[in-house]
Amino acid sequence: MEGLQKAFSSLFEIVIVLEDGILIRDVLSDENPIYTLVDIGIIQTGVEDALLFTRLIPLTDFCISCGTSFPFRGESKSLLIAKYKKEVSRVKKRKAGVKMYAMFYRQWKKIGIPFEYRDFSVVS
Repeated sequence: MEGLQKAFSSLFEIVIVLEDGILIRDVLSDENPIYTLVDIGIIQTGVEDALLFTRLIPLTDFCISCGTSFPFRGESKSLLIAKYKKEVSRVKKRKAGVKMYAMFYRQWKKIGIPFEYRDFSVVS
């Protein structure tokens, strides 16, 4: 429950894809922190330097994603950061989360990487 209270959305750059997780950097934060993301779908399809707008739930040693993620090519980074800064400067803080989601969704429809959800099975 505590992780849900600390959940946040941002634009992340995939730094390294490992077999049990992905290291991602928050490119919208001034500190550019790196997180370990555990998400089977992204582990299987993630590409280093690609960007991902998603919502993270931080747990003790790693994060999980929740909701829909919007993938982008790495070369879109400067454009997306500029659009984000422009959008955030125009809205009130309490509405920033919804506006940020809508802005990244619109950008994903224009320049994002198309994807589809597929079933997967877990082998134990």
